[in-house]
Amino acid sequence: MFKRKMIAPLVAILLCVGMVSVGFAAWVITNTDTKNTSGSFDVYEVKNKDITITPTMSENTVKFAGDGEEHIGAWLSFNSGDVQDLDCTLQVTINNWATLQADKTNVITLQVNGAEAMNSANAVTITNDNFTNNNYIVLPSAGSITISYDAEQSKWVAAKTGTTGWGAVSVNTTADTATVTLVLEFGWGTAFGEMNPLDYYNGNGHSYESDHTNAETALANLYALNEGTGSDYAIYVKGSVA
Repeated sequence: MFKRKMIAPLVAILLCVGMVSVGFAAWVITNTDTKNTSGSFDVYEVKNKDITITPTMSENTVKFAGDGEEHIGAWLSFNSGDVQDLDCTLQVTINNWATLQADKTNVITLQVNGAEAMNSANAVTITNDNFTNNNYIVLPSAGSITISYDAEQSKWVAAKTGTTGWGAVSVNTTADTATVTLVLEFGWGTAFGEMNPLDYYNGNGHSYESDHTNAETALANLYALNEGTGSDYAIYVKGSVA
């Protein structure tokens, strides 16, 4: 009987504790949210800027000869039928033109070193001391040519930098190739008053008595260009695309 009396209060206490615990619970309502966003790729075109060129020379023999005049009665004469020819022509063919011309924003540059190298052995320097020190002839200088598309003319055009000894420059294009032509001009140096020796030595202020020794030395040194070191000239061309 005692045990039953003890169980009843204990059950009442537990029920009370349970009710208190329920009083601390809460209603919870939750939700999730998902949205989409987007971005974009920023990629770039691959452009072929390779260039292949083939340089050639036409009319490549430069003649430091007489001026074609008779100079009758003059103390210095020239007894050959040759006449001075101080020009040579450089042609540069752009072989992969079909690829390059497809992009009209391309600008092609050809760097030309003129004939600054006239040594058949190493094509770097002129080694004839008398020749270089006395300025017997003038060499074409280094410079560059740019080939670009002219929208107004609807064609590719060539332009040269301001250089010494550079004549006309032009470009001729086909579907597959472009050929750039440049006239390079040699000249007589200050040792001859920048004129043909016939005109210089036979001109006013010069005579056999005062100048024949000087003329013989200068023309003999000039003749040395025909053979051995320094008998050839070399022209270098470098092509690039931007």
